[in-house]
Amino acid sequence: KPIGIFKFGNEKKSFSGSFAFFIVAFIVSLLFLLPMAEKSIFIKICFAGIIALISSLTELLSSKGLDNFTIPLSVLGNLYVLIILL
Repeated sequence: KPIGIFKFGNEKKSFSGSFAFFIVAFIVSLLFLLPMAEKSIFIKICFAGIIALISSLTELLSSKGLDNFTIPLSVLGNLYVLIILL
């Protein structure tokens, strides 16, 4: 059962769902970033955290159906910026 249901715009969201999305996004991001040999583990964890945070916020702000486009675009844009900065 969802914990902490709140309304954001026209959408009903839950804290537990948003938290689960963040955790899964963090784990998946970290798994894909681990093979980057030239970066330290600290940088990889930070990248994964930033990617998870941005994608979670994008999921929170996106309406149903649009998140299938906005989440991947936000992650790609995020990766582009992070790679340029480092």
